[in-house]
Amino acid sequence: MNKRTKTKEPGIYAVERANGGKSYEVAYRNTAGQRRQKTFRNFNAARDFKRRSHHEVKAGTYVDAADGKITLDDYYLTFKARQLWDQSTIAGTDLAIKDCSFSSVPMGKVRPTHVERWIKELSERLAPSTVGTYFQRVNVVFRAAARDRHIAQSPLESARLPRVQNDEMHIPSAEDVAVILNASEDHWRALWAVCSFAGLRRGEAAALQVRDVRALERRLRVERQVLNLKGGKVRIKAPKHESNRTIYIPEDLVEMLSAHIASGINGEWLFMGRGGNPPRPDAVDYAWRKTLRAADVEHFGIHDLRHFFASGLIASGEDVVKVQRQLGHRSPSITLNVYSHLWPDAEDTTRAAATGLMRRTLKPHVGIELGSESQKAAD
Repeated sequence: MNKRTKTKEPGIYAVERANGGKSYEVAYRNTAGQRRQKTFRNFNAARDFKRRSHHEVKAGTYVDAADGKITLDDYYLTFKARQLWDQSTIAGTDLAIKDCSFSSVPMGKVRPTHVERWIKELSERLAPSTVGTYFQRVNVVFRAAARDRHIAQSPLESARLPRVQNDEMHIPSAEDVAVILNASEDHWRALWAVCSFAGLRRGEAAALQVRDVRALERRLRVERQVLNLKGGKVRIKAPKHESNRTIYIPEDLVEMLSAHIASGINGEWLFMGRGGNPPRPDAVDYAWRKTLRAADVEHFGIHDLRHFFASGLIASGEDVVKVQRQLGHRSPSITLNVYSHLWPDAEDTTRAAATGLMRRTLKPHVGIELGSESQKAAD
């Protein structure tokens, strides 16, 4: 029969076994106040665990190994039930969890090697941008599990994702945008123009109301977005990342929107769908594909009109903060991650600055013909 006696360290007991062996048991309470017990082969290890766990419990950072036994599949069911997600977010996250190779592994036992193998497997059949989307959706769930103290931290945090090549981004030409606007049905032309020359997301453009067009101020307010729901219904909510903002729009776009309103708007919505609602995003997609066929241009997504707008701002010399605010990105770093290849690099800007300095200095005082001017003289 085992003999259990107290030691000099409170909460640690020496256990002498009938077979002559000896171990040490630590009695403690987890963050939920539940009694737990852990066994060690030597006293020092038991004492170190006791002191460390006591400190972590008081600090609220302790994670009980028993809590990490829940799998990603099981935790996601409870996590999803308490989220205020739209149908598209639910569907996208469901797909990512279903395609996660370690979803049935206890969350406390998921290691970076599990994550690395999963990313490699996804990369063999999906585009880098899609791999990144799947990764972020799964990581959101792991981070929530860490906040609930099921795990210490997400094992996905240090993972490396495949690089998204810049050539994945399609920026339509000005000629293609002009052809599309000319070929479009009257009702949809203004929506394509808003995406092209104000940079709105599809759902933001579809959710515009007449009062959002500030014609005299040449401004456009972005206050909401429209999302698909089952049964042909729509949901109106705040823009992505709560990116309510004011867009400074050109006079020509003001005139186009004013003409669109004057042509007859039924109710408060700038663009009409069914039942007095704004158009569903899938209805906008259908109209977009129909417009591309009428324009007879190579297919590209409606979101690429947003890239067209961003590239125009950057080409005109706008800095990253101004572009970020107009696009409604959460932070300038997101704008840089997406569009950094469109900005001139330090080499270009330094060379241009030095060229300007040299020409301002030498031309008026030395009489040296520089650059293209000297070439013209030679010709």
